[in-house]
Amino acid sequence: MRNPELNIFSEFNSAEFRIIRKRIIQSILATDMYFHNTNLNNLKAKISNAEISNGENISKIIDSTDPSAKFDNQQLILNNLIHVADISNPAKPSKAYKKWVDLVFVEFFYQGDCEKKEGLPVSLLCDRETTVVSKSQIGFIKFVVRPTFETIKLIAPEINPYIETISKNLKMYEDEVKRDEQKKLK
Repeated sequence: MRNPELNIFSEFNSAEFRIIRKRIIQSILATDMYFHNTNLNNLKAKISNAEISNGENISKIIDSTDPSAKFDNQQLILNNLIHVADISNPAKPSKAYKKWVDLVFVEFFYQGDCEKKEGLPVSLLCDRETTVVSKSQIGFIKFVVRPTFETIKLIAPEINPYIETISKNLKMYEDEVKRDEQKKLK
């Protein structure tokens, strides 16, 4: 950005740049699972209070006459939309989703191996000896992904086909767990 030919923000004045920078930082932080419940619950409250459903009445929260509230409400929606994108693997066709699950768990298990090597407590889902990937995905979908997508659906009902894919992928992993349990009984 120090190179004028590459600086996409060069046409903004300092006040505009500060707003853009603030939006970008908050959006990046919103991808951290630490903020998941807070951001989602705040959005649910705004949606409920404004009686938003099926994409209607959204202007009640994004067009506030109070500039500070307007920014905060817009940022809350943006944060949740970026978070939805970040956790969207279960909304992909099952072949792509499974590939991403494999890649994510390569990273998780590597982290767990490093933690064990250093004598540290192993982080959740990072112990290759105790983590059941299919069960972890069931929990991820039921408690994180589906509730988030269902909330966003109130604002943007167009995402319903993705929710249907999430349900199919949930069933795929539930069936996998059943098959694994049946194998253990034999």
